[in-house]
Amino acid sequence: MGFDWSGPADVMGKIREELAELEQAMARRSRRREAAAWEIGDLFFALANLARHLGLDSDRLIEAANRRFSIRFREVERLARERAIDMRQAGFDRLDRLWNEAKKNVAPVI
Repeated sequence: MGFDWSGPADVMGKIREELAELEQAMARRSRRREAAAWEIGDLFFALANLARHLGLDSDRLIEAANRRFSIRFREVERLARERAIDMRQAGFDRLDRLWNEAKKNVAPVI
């Protein structure tokens, strides 16, 4: 029907718009959770459209992202065990450093 963005650049504008709307929803005091859920859904939809405009399968992309996360997290756990780091007590900054190390250690999964 012709109701579509002309290309990826236009979709990126929509993604920025949806992200701004999500930030506004999160700043609300009343119905924040409901409003955030709505905006996250819109953001997912815009991202799926970007993938479509780039000739990519959004379902495959999220599955690959989940696999990458899982593999990297197991690497973080391995690094923590190897260094006798208690992950529950380590704090975010220390775990984030391990995460960045794990990203370098693990080959990308597509």
